Amino acid sequence: MSLSHLLRHLFASILLCAPFWVCGCSKTQEASEASPVAASASAAPSAGAASGSDVAVKAGIPIPRERVLDQVNRDRLPVYAGKTGTVRGFVVATGDPAPEAAEFVATIPDKCPLARELYSTLFREGMNRALADVFVSVTGYEGYIPAKNERVLVEARGCTWQTRTIGVMYGQRLEVIAADMTTYAPKLVGAQMPAQMFVMPRGEPVALYPNQSGRYLLVDSSHPFSSAEVLVVKYPTFDVTGLDGRFEITGVPPGKLTLGAVLPAIRQAVEQPVEVVADEVTEVRIRIPFDASLVAPASAAKPMGSAP
Repeated sequence: MSLSHLLRHLFASILLCAPFWVCGCSKTQEASEASPVAASASAAPSAGAASGSDVAVKAGIPIPRERVLDQVNRDRLPVYAGKTGTVRGFVVATGDPAPEAAEFVATIPDKCPLARELYSTLFREGMNRALADVFVSVTGYEGYIPAKNERVLVEARGCTWQTRTIGVMYGQRLEVIAADMTTYAPKLVGAQMPAQMFVMPRGEPVALYPNQSGRYLLVDSSHPFSSAEVLVVKYPTFDVTGLDGRFEITGVPPGKLTLGAVLPAIRQAVEQPVEVVADEVTEVRIRIPFDASLVAPASAAKPMGSAP
């Protein structure tokens, strides 16, 4: 299945498993570009996932360990213990610049300048067209690699999340914290939640658990303009870019593998072969094209993936 075809299915449903997203164990440095799909860290929280929480957490509905293993390690393989390498690089945009989302930004209160900046354009570009919020992954290796941490920390500040894309390995929980004096009401659209939970300033984190691999939307009932795409996969070899467009994926088994990158804001993806060498760093550059003529004016007025 081609990557562009797979993305049509992935984003057609709020919860969908597909080979590129959920499997890191089937075999398959400028990117070969997939066709655009019209219509939809470095500094990212998913890249900075912390180790197991050492504070009390207001919890959603945890996923039983056996259920997680049935998805991420169905054959109960031992944890991969061989040599590994690192894939590092950056993602840039090509083609048209990101259209402004002026109409959408006008709905964001003046007291939320960080949110206005985050959603000011259809997608975020840094200096020299560096692309933020890109989910980058390495797949195609054999063996089971568990998540490095139990949680992915999501920081709320300035009426919004501090990223527009979040990567999660199935079995990890999202822990949402308030980094300012604002109250937030996180909701993971597509996941079971016992009730609406609130994150208070200097309060306990709220834990959210994706029910299965696929695509979710993290929204905030207190700030309906705020949202982030949550991509849940069955492997840990991924990163999400910040405004510098950079990513670094460590702990990758060596071999001829597949490097994939997707920008959920425009439902555009590319993939390319990558050879990972044990104990070495492989440097890559990824280009993601954008054609503004393929985006309807209504879509450009509101960042794709935004809460209804």
